[in-house]
Amino acid sequence: MVIIDIVLALIGIGIIIFIHEAGHFMAAKKVGVRVERFAVGFDPPLRGRNLRFLAFTRGETEYVIGMIPFGGYVKMAGETLMAGDSQGEPGELVSKSVGARALVFAAGAIMNILSAVLLFVIAFSVGVRFPAPEVGTVTVGSPAWEAGIRSGDRILKVNGDEVVDYTELTVAEALGTPTEPMEIELMRAGGRASRTVNVQPSWNASRGFHLIGVQPSVADEFETPPKDSPAEKAGVQKGDRPVALTVAGAELPRLPTPLLFSAYGELTDLRSEVPLGIKVERDGTEKQIQFPGGEQRNGKVHSAIGVWLSAKAGTGNVVRALRPGTKGTLSSFLKPGDIVVEISGQPVTTVQWLPLLDRFLRGETKIGLSVVNLNDGEPRSSTLRTLRVIEWLLLHDIQWDRLAVAIPPLDPGSALANQDVRENDRVVKVGDALCFSAAEVLEKLDSQSHVEFVPVTFLRNTDLVTINMPAHAREALRLTAKDDFAPLPGVFQGGPADSAGMRAGDVILAVGDDPVNSWAELSPAVRKHAPGTSVDVKWRTPSGEIKEAPITVGMAERQPLGVGWTGKTKFITVGVLDAFKLGLHRTVVVTKLVFLTLRSLVRREVSAKNLAGPVGITHLLTKISEQRSLGTMLYWLALISVNLGLFNLLPFPVLDGGHLMFLLIEKIKGSPVDIRIQEWATNVAFLLILALAVFVTFNDVVRLFQ
Repeated sequence: MVIIDIVLALIGIGIIIFIHEAGHFMAAKKVGVRVERFAVGFDPPLRGRNLRFLAFTRGETEYVIGMIPFGGYVKMAGETLMAGDSQGEPGELVSKSVGARALVFAAGAIMNILSAVLLFVIAFSVGVRFPAPEVGTVTVGSPAWEAGIRSGDRILKVNGDEVVDYTELTVAEALGTPTEPMEIELMRAGGRASRTVNVQPSWNASRGFHLIGVQPSVADEFETPPKDSPAEKAGVQKGDRPVALTVAGAELPRLPTPLLFSAYGELTDLRSEVPLGIKVERDGTEKQIQFPGGEQRNGKVHSAIGVWLSAKAGTGNVVRALRPGTKGTLSSFLKPGDIVVEISGQPVTTVQWLPLLDRFLRGETKIGLSVVNLNDGEPRSSTLRTLRVIEWLLLHDIQWDRLAVAIPPLDPGSALANQDVRENDRVVKVGDALCFSAAEVLEKLDSQSHVEFVPVTFLRNTDLVTINMPAHAREALRLTAKDDFAPLPGVFQGGPADSAGMRAGDVILAVGDDPVNSWAELSPAVRKHAPGTSVDVKWRTPSGEIKEAPITVGMAERQPLGVGWTGKTKFITVGVLDAFKLGLHRTVVVTKLVFLTLRSLVRREVSAKNLAGPVGITHLLTKISEQRSLGTMLYWLALISVNLGLFNLLPFPVLDGGHLMFLLIEKIKGSPVDIRIQEWATNVAFLLILALAVFVTFNDVVRLFQ
């Protein structure tokens, strides 16, 4: 089927190119220019023969279908003569007026834009499936999270413009700036009134554009499970709507579908041996589907020890922030600056939901939380329902962080030891500012370099200790300030680390002879050892105990249960008149976006690595053709057609817009642009276009393997 999809994609590209070149062809005929060749695709010579699928002559024109599909051309009589070389013979392009030549050069882009309107009309009449404008997951601490946006929120408008599909939100955030907040109108799931929030996009260097920290939603119904998969054997059917997860018979708090799937993924990764159930709604009634517990890891083995990083909610036991709008017991008990020091009498270094689930399954329906506020030193404690705390954590309403700077062993008589700073003290504040990382500690120390003494607050066990540090001790603190390794948020059940006794909250200190201070250092330290080999790993427990044990490296890929889901979509189909209005509107919107994108590229608000070339476009159309949706395919062809037309109108030599620019200058000054200037500009532009083609093709290929 992949071959068919690629062929369909190439046919789609060929149609767009045909439309563009047909515009030039018809305009040339209209103004009396003789067309010598009309080619769709390129047909370069090879060993004396042109690479062509088909060639025939009708009248004065040779019609060609070339074997190189990415392009096409119309060869007109006299077009290679620069204006001013000669007056040209009748029927040659150079002999025509400025207006006639401008029509010939602009006609390709005009045809692309007009055909896009028609394609949009047909697409909306047939029906187009769009990503639903609904929020899936929200990255904790992101601009969207800080604005109070939640999973399940439906996006109504962005910057006053009505949103039809999720990609409009994506484009708006990508083209956002760090100085102008986005105005987003949204409707909460089950809500009756909309609300508007202002969100300031932030630059994402790895993606090369601005983001607000949201992902699209997933469908709230299961796809057909693979044949003979655990899901099929358990009775999962297409259309089942998941409503809750059950673990060892205990039902977890009900969540929005994207967060439910997120929790499902963590359970199958980290608790694969625990019986897992999914409660679904089928035909108006709820039905429990049970999966037997059992090791699901029997795929390819990698160099790993089976520890897990939570990138969704952060790692640590300090409440950095609560999501705006959070209500109930959570917001009345916890507040920013609180550090959770104990859960039911046991010290903790990271707060995650799975260890609490283990407690619940062992019968602890209530747990005690002991906290100390890092701003005022106030200790507080409360007894809370275990499932309620788990719900808070699953909803990602808390942004967790940690005091990353721990004092290493000190030599007696050192500047810090003389100030009564002790090993394992953690830096809390420099002056009045909380510091969660070495970078923040160093920044605050630098800002206080002009004063004689600076108060520095440390956490020692559960007590806050403030020391007025003179300059020499501050310099010693600068030298020791570095982030230590984050406590483990999770350990894969049955994996090497689990078998060695490592648990969530432990801090890895070394792998073999390699000290480990970060996740970035852990991976290469483990990959030095092939699967099946043993290496000594040292770690520290939350109580401070140092442990060391040999661990056999090697973790197999998890074999999925076969429960599948796709992105949530909406299907739009309207009558011909409304389809025409929608098509015209979409053409205007795309035109605006093209120029906004170019502006953002010039201002470096969008990275050029996001540009796509022929390979990327073909790959995109291949994926779209896999959906077997005529309306969606026509819609994307229309988008590409508009982009092609507008790109060709850019005032850049070699492109149609470059020819129009020279004609405009000729019209204004009354004579053609000097031939040497045109040749020089054209040659330079050709090299730049060639470099751009290589650049975007490289990006396309890299994206294919990401």
